Amino acid sequence: MSGTLTYGTNGTTTVTTDGDGGITCSSNNNAVATCNASGKIVTIMPQASNGDGKTATITISQAAGTNYDAASKTYAVTVNCPSGSTAGGSTTGKDANTYYQSCTASDGYKFASTCNVSWVINQKATTMSLSPASGTLTYGTNGTTTVTTDGDGEIKCSSNNNAVATCNASGKKVTIMPQASNGDGKTATLTISQAAGTNYAAASKTYAVTVNRKALTCPGMSKWKYGWRKYNRKGR
Repeated sequence: MSGTLTYGTNGTTTVTTDGDGGITCSSNNNAVATCNASGKIVTIMPQASNGDGKTATITISQAAGTNYDAASKTYAVTVNCPSGSTAGGSTTGKDANTYYQSCTASDGYKFASTCNVSWVINQKATTMSLSPASGTLTYGTNGTTTVTTDGDGEIKCSSNNNAVATCNASGKKVTIMPQASNGDGKTATLTISQAAGTNYAAASKTYAVTVNRKALTCPGMSKWKYGWRKYNRKGR
């Protein structure tokens, strides 16, 4: 479902549902359009700071009711500068950033005030996981965990107890190095962090590692045979 609106003229969409929960709506870009749900009628209100041809996605949700599960639908709306004006500045954007644009009145038209505005593409939340998410290591043998992420920032790691284990990140692979001064069965928490990038927000996960001392084998004792030794002297 979608629609195109001009600033100053609201639009509506009607929800058809067999659910019995309350209906609400939200916009992913309030600078372009906001919304309001009343019963099964959703009103979409274009905003002045939209630029020309900007889009927003309206999410219309119905909560779980007595007999029906929750559900949701999206409505894409495109908002144009009003007739009698043209859009200038940054009217399109790809990466997360703050952009600046304007609506300029054509001959014979005017705005009540200067229409220089900004609009923002926010960074997306990063989805991050570790495999494995924890581990037990023996001194002398390193371990690894692999980072799965849709983020675009640099990955680093740190330990809350370097006497137990340290770590090093290279790309999406993190190497865990148990230390000699750990004691036996000691634990450390590694924090694996990804910095904010161009389009994705910062994120972090923790990795719990237990480090054991390496077992040694005690060498066996040599066996000696005790007995008498005879000495013979010449002349006796």
